[in-house]
Amino acid sequence: MPYVINEEHLQFQYHLIALQQYSHKLFLNSPIPEQKLMAIFGNFEEEAPVEVIKKILQGVEEQGNGALSKNRYREQLRGLIQLRKLGKEFKIAMGTITKFKVEKDPFYQDGIKKGTEKTEARKNHDFVENLILELNLSDEKIARIVEVSDEYVKKFAKKLLPENKSIILFYQIRWINSSS
Repeated sequence: MPYVINEEHLQFQYHLIALQQYSHKLFLNSPIPEQKLMAIFGNFEEEAPVEVIKKILQGVEEQGNGALSKNRYREQLRGLIQLRKLGKEFKIAMGTITKFKVEKDPFYQDGIKKGTEKTEARKNHDFVENLILELNLSDEKIARIVEVSDEYVKKFAKKLLPENKSIILFYQIRWINSSS
């Protein structure tokens, strides 16, 4: 990684340091919440990552001014933790803080909403597929039963049964029904 800027009107040299060469305690002892957040990049030594994350959260909570700044620091820590790949540990640490309710977390709510939508779409998909393959119903009837658009059923039927097969299937079903 380059550590020199050498342009026509600008010359600058710097040294990169690895924050993991310093103890996380150095950052935790800072009176500035932003510096406390940097403890996530420090060397945890023998301490468990969950414990370090708890200490960072507690330190930020103590020194944060108001709920807005505390939430901001929590979100910043969430982003920094992703860089260090400590997502599971963060989740455990957040679970031990009684003030934090996962159900109120906007990321949790988004995940629930997306999961519900996917489940609903999958149910509709399977239901439409079964109605097309098993029953002799028109696309419009299927759309009404499943409460989806006619276009959705028509597109799905087209993918499921290419034109030749759907005509053959239609006549086979008609023939079976008339024979009974």
